[in-house]
Amino acid sequence: MFKTKTLFVVGAGASKEFGLPLGNELTGKIADKLRISSNGAPFSASVSSQPINFAVGHMAQLSADMFNVHRKYMIAADMISEAMPAAISIDNFLEAHKDSKEIAKMGKMAIVEAIIEAEANSKAYNEENEAFRVSRLNEVWILNLFKMLTEGVDLENVSSIFNNISIVCFNYDRCIEVSFLQLLNKYYGVSPEEAANILEGLVIIHPYGSLGDLNDWGWSGFGKVRVTRNIEQFMSLSERIYTFSEQLADNELIERIHSAVSNAETLVFLGFAYHPQNMKLLQPKPSKMRVRRIFATALGVSGYDVESIRQDVLSTLNGARNLDVFEVRNDLTAQKFFEEYARTLPRGA
Repeated sequence: MFKTKTLFVVGAGASKEFGLPLGNELTGKIADKLRISSNGAPFSASVSSQPINFAVGHMAQLSADMFNVHRKYMIAADMISEAMPAAISIDNFLEAHKDSKEIAKMGKMAIVEAIIEAEANSKAYNEENEAFRVSRLNEVWILNLFKMLTEGVDLENVSSIFNNISIVCFNYDRCIEVSFLQLLNKYYGVSPEEAANILEGLVIIHPYGSLGDLNDWGWSGFGKVRVTRNIEQFMSLSERIYTFSEQLADNELIERIHSAVSNAETLVFLGFAYHPQNMKLLQPKPSKMRVRRIFATALGVSGYDVESIRQDVLSTLNGARNLDVFEVRNDLTAQKFFEEYARTLPRGA
């Protein structure tokens, strides 16, 4: 169990250990899914993704101007596909085209399909008729975090296991939630339903949305590619993905993020890319900061950029005065970070 309030800010580099794509890998998958082919005939244009084709057809049929609606979505798909090699991330691209509903819809549907497929191939996934093996997570940071959480927590008090930790996850996938459910089940022997109730005690925020709460879909919803074959279900999932501007308009969400940052005494950045728009989402009111320790991974980043990251973090946290620790490690994966700070991290300042 953690002794002081600790916030983990999780980026794509941390989800990579589960087998999820990094930002540039995700843009590549999106480009492939939205690649256009056509024989020149009306309505012949289509994208590589069949679920997205069906969804576009469905939206066109609901319009009085079917041909024009179909054409607009195909133009949007082509623009996204061609632009992806130049995009820092799909989030940045969607924000750059925040006034185009067609680009937003096509981009979000491509995200949903890509992430569902990635969940199905992740280390957190197992087939319904197979027992989950904890050893699947041996090289993933979440197993080391779970070990820290279990220290001093027996079965009678397991409902308090997530006390003092919270997570702001900038990824769309639900590998963190599913892994904790599986680990609670295996380590403490609690039922899936009991594990889900315990997980309710964990504050986890997805600023850009996710593929839905596990309670909405149950265990079976995670990584199930078949949901993309139900057009209405597939389209509803895309509505759970948000752009940067959409998030800024959600005052309740922003307040939750700022509260998590402001109340944290220890702040840990894992596999985070420190993009300006994401840093902006984290910036709390200056008078409310309690942070005393900051740890950050920046694997493979140059020494010059490490210093830039330090300054960006300090700027985001309004100077973060009276810090006891501020370490940016460009030599550690998320997993190795937890190994190196196994004693220091949960004990607080």
